[in-house]
Parts: sequence; structure tokens; C-alpha cells
Amino acid sequence: MKTSNISYLRNHFSEVLSCVKEGETVTVLDRDKPVAKLVPYRIEDDAGSER
Repeated sequence: MKTSNISYLRNHFSEVLSCVKEGETVTVLDRDKPVAKLVPYRIEDDAGSER
């Protein structure tokens, strides 16, 4: 699992998104504290969702 601080993510979003597309999970850090996780999208993630 990779990590990225917010400023790096803001400046290199396309690069980070490419890693996620390849299957990597990226944890987003705000001053070394995890605040979000970017995970690859899977079709089965939508299977049970209501709209």
C-alpha cells in the first residue's frame, strides 16, 4: 500500500490515479494522519447499491 500527502496528491493526481488503476491502494495523509483511502473500483462494488 502506498501513501500520499495531500499536497503531493494535488500536484500529481494523474500519476497517483494511474497507480490506483493498476490495482494499488493509496492512503491519503494530512500531516501524517490517514484521512482517506483510494482503492481500485470494482464492478461488484455497485452490485448491491440502491440508487
